[in-house]
Amino acid sequence: MDLIYSAREIKPLLAICAESAYSAAYALASACERVTVPRTGGVGSVGVIAAHSDHSAAMDKKGIAVTLIHYGDKKADGSDMRPLSMDAHTRMQADVNAMGDLFVSTVARNRGIPKDDVIAMQAGTYMGQNGVDAGLADAVLSPDDAFFALLDELG
Repeated sequence: MDLIYSAREIKPLLAICAESAYSAAYALASACERVTVPRTGGVGSVGVIAAHSDHSAAMDKKGIAVTLIHYGDKKADGSDMRPLSMDAHTRMQADVNAMGDLFVSTVARNRGIPKDDVIAMQAGTYMGQNGVDAGLADAVLSPDDAFFALLDELG
């Protein structure tokens, strides 16, 4: 993203969303000078998610015992073969928070939006004009219209 963002100084960059640009796709789009979104498409989802599934009780019920053999006390943290410990949960949450803060800060910088405003979006998604109103896009245009507008601009 930083490479795309820095390329703004070299050439005009336009993100044309063909439909939706959420999460990582939006992070990339936000690095461009301008973002267009179709009226039925969306932008946003500036957030981070991680999941842990605990299958240990189901395995026990089926009579299957899983033994995790690992090097490093924390190597098996997050394994779906055992419950997630509070310590592992705390560390994973800290990583998610750090990534979320980086994501929010990057979008705020890329779009010129105050960081608190991006945080207040709470990873929401915004369709069409709502994305423009939120500051996550610059125009509501079909992909074809956005491309032709770029061609006109470039001469």
